[in-house]
Amino acid sequence: MVGQPERRHNPFVGDSKGKLVPLHEKEAEQLAISVNKSGFPLQIRLRNEVDKSPTRWSTAYWEKAWALDEESGYIDLVFKTNFGAATVFMVVECKRVREGHWTFLCEPSTDQGEQILAARAFLTSIADGTVEDSSWHWLDAYPVSQQAAFCIAVESKNTKTIEPICRTLISSLEGLANEERGLLKKSPGSMRWYVPAIVTTAPLYVCNVHDPTAQITQDSGDLLLDRVAFEEVPYVRFRKEVSVPNKVPAPQPGFRTTVRQKDNESVVFVINAMHVRDFLDQFTFAS
Repeated sequence: MVGQPERRHNPFVGDSKGKLVPLHEKEAEQLAISVNKSGFPLQIRLRNEVDKSPTRWSTAYWEKAWALDEESGYIDLVFKTNFGAATVFMVVECKRVREGHWTFLCEPSTDQGEQILAARAFLTSIADGTVEDSSWHWLDAYPVSQQAAFCIAVESKNTKTIEPICRTLISSLEGLANEERGLLKKSPGSMRWYVPAIVTTAPLYVCNVHDPTAQITQDSGDLLLDRVAFEEVPYVRFRKEVSVPNKVPAPQPGFRTTVRQKDNESVVFVINAMHVRDFLDQFTFAS
């Protein structure tokens, strides 16, 4: 109709009488900016990507409330798949990053196999209504990746760390496992693995520090650019002690500090959003 605004490409809102009226383009743009800042669209897209694609994974929960001790919050996504007689749950924190990147400093491990295969997952095992196991376990898992204990997360020229994200993620995972454990006691038997992961839109880079003496200056603590190389990767393992255990056991004779630290470390898979399907397709525990 002549004189009416073009409605074909504009979103609509309801007026006080419930009639749909078009928004002006600038208003719609401002609303879209607000929505995009939330990161919720990324969650919706990832859930759709998993549920609508030919993969063995599916969404078990999204925006799942959790509580553990005095902490509480919402888990963005939980994907699930079967692994033999067990069910594997990947507990996912989504991080949408604009104008930024995450860079991981990777050091060589004394055990090359541990470096690229190591994973730590929480196991709940129940038989005849009795909890046989409810604890963290070290195991090997594919796909292989590089591993780092240091991450420099840059977003809009601000530098952050991802340890707080990982700390909350681990707590939310344990909160979910605790909740499900109470429900599973009513079943004759069940085995569930819970694996922590972060999916981010940030490009992921690794820098291998294989010879610190030659690659890092001691007087300034700077990397020597002609001695290091940066590589973009689809995913990486972030391995670190990100939370303090509630109870620290007394040292035993012959007890090594490195063993205690390893027992408290977490391994969080950090995955670029464009490679989620590839990662899930490859993920499996090594037999």
